[in-house]
Amino acid sequence: MRDSSIYTSPAFQFYPGDWLSSTLGMPWDVKGVYIDLLAWSWNNGPLPDNARWRQRIIGGDAKTVERLWFALRPRWTKTPDGWINLRLEKQRDIQRVFSVRGTKGAAAKHASSRASSKTSSRPQAGVKQVLNGVLGGVLEGWPSSSSSSSSLDQDQPAAPRPVSVPFKVYVAIAAQAIADEPTDDLGAIAEGFKTACARQHLPYDVTLTQKAIDAARVARARTRA
Repeated sequence: MRDSSIYTSPAFQFYPGDWLSSTLGMPWDVKGVYIDLLAWSWNNGPLPDNARWRQRIIGGDAKTVERLWFALRPRWTKTPDGWINLRLEKQRDIQRVFSVRGTKGAAAKHASSRASSKTSSRPQAGVKQVLNGVLGGVLEGWPSSSSSSSSLDQDQPAAPRPVSVPFKVYVAIAAQAIADEPTDDLGAIAEGFKTACARQHLPYDVTLTQKAIDAARVARARTRA
């Protein structure tokens, strides 16, 4: 029995250049039937090996339908379940692989988000202590971020502080954001970096975020080398 769940994707990749070159010289009526059969197969699976079915789907008298099918048959491969187009099935396989990867990636990101949520519910002094350990006490004397995070808009940069913030502070925060993101998703890392900066009342912007993440990645690569 065929697994109908693999025919649920609503679309397949269509490359105009490949289509024009592969159907060059093909009569218009044959081209029209060809794309219709590809669409039908994408939605339903192999074409039935049945002349009456072809006449119903293609339309027209039996002689015309068989002429059109005779012209297209070399583009299809016969299997026990019916006729398949190998290139179309390759597209289906590619979509299936990416769908599985996307599902796994989403699950990993969800798990990371839940872990991050549990961590963020703890007193934020722990983050400060970690950074102080990395940076040799450079954060000593800065305001604690133990106040409720609901008072912060974590999607907006904190107001600039009157003191100059050493760049290595941002590099350390970026390194922690990278370590906390198992999928190595740059967008997720950047969001983690910005959230940590907001909690520590540190000013930041897009350029600083990118530079800090790049520097942290270089430092990590050197450590592993």
